[in-house]
Amino acid sequence: CRNKIQASSSTVTIFVYYWELGPHYEYLPYFFKLLLSTKMKIVTATTAFLLALASAQAAEELTTETFGEFVKSGKHGMVKFYQSWCGHCMRMKPDWDRLAEEENNDSILIADVNCGDQKEFCDGKNVRGYPTIYYYLNGEEHPYEGSRDFDDLSEFVKLTLGKPCSFEKPEDCSERGMKYVEKWKVKSADDRKKEVKRLEKMVEQSMKNDLKKWVKERIAILSRSDGGEL
Repeated sequence: CRNKIQASSSTVTIFVYYWELGPHYEYLPYFFKLLLSTKMKIVTATTAFLLALASAQAAEELTTETFGEFVKSGKHGMVKFYQSWCGHCMRMKPDWDRLAEEENNDSILIADVNCGDQKEFCDGKNVRGYPTIYYYLNGEEHPYEGSRDFDDLSEFVKLTLGKPCSFEKPEDCSERGMKYVEKWKVKSADDRKKEVKRLEKMVEQSMKNDLKKWVKERIAILSRSDGGEL
């Protein structure tokens, strides 16, 4: 064992041994909450940590009703059907939650359906293994059969689900994107070129993920103007 954590909860002292799993700091609050509530004296890190992951929820969890609303909305998206006891689902959770945090916007939804709570609904979707992932384009359902690591999922969302915001199709923009299009469509091509160069220098700097994402989105919007001839 590499590390030992001692935690006291009234009469219970818990020793936790970290075996094969390394630290995932974003889930530590759930991890310690589990430790303080358990009656076990010794918990392997694999069991405790995976249970902690299962209790954390970052991606939106859909019910039968909210799933129907999502499909009718015309949003593009990906939905993961899972069971809380599924080891593969637990291991995938950090990447999936990060995907939801980075990609969810006005036109894209990354979400979950808990098949333990929505059994009949999952049976109706012909879910036979976990996790099962479907993606949705204009209300149509398609099975996702690609890699499930973060980089590949993120690339799939951008290339397949993303509706590119542009001067020609402002209706595909987020609310913030539409305001940006309105501001810059009246500018000259030279002004837009200068702005792209400024943003390209800016994106190389250290900044929060949300801001960097917005800078990259602005570069993409301006680069698509005038038929992409910037």
